[in-house]
Amino acid sequence: MVMHYEAVVDSWCTNLERLLMDKPKGETDDADPNSEFEYWRQRMSYFNSVAEQLKKKQAKNIIGVLTTAMAKLIKKWKLIDQSVTDALNEAKDNNKYL
Repeated sequence: MVMHYEAVVDSWCTNLERLLMDKPKGETDDADPNSEFEYWRQRMSYFNSVAEQLKKKQAKNIIGVLTTAMAKLIKKWKLIDQSVTDALNEAKDNNKYL
């Protein structure tokens, strides 16, 4: 069971790393304020959705099993989980101030 959960969390990590590396469209020369606002609105929406999914019992159980099993992947997961929280807060702040 632990190996299956490791595969699941590894997939989560890969997908979230891809999302976290996404850069604002507003950083291009031809971007306008509306496109930057839309970028941050969509990013906030996506990370809110991710955060809600990670609060569900099934996600918590999977992380709990891997933590109990002292899986090496947990260290990576904790860093990504913190990065997701940081990205959500950044998106909320940018959405609020734009």
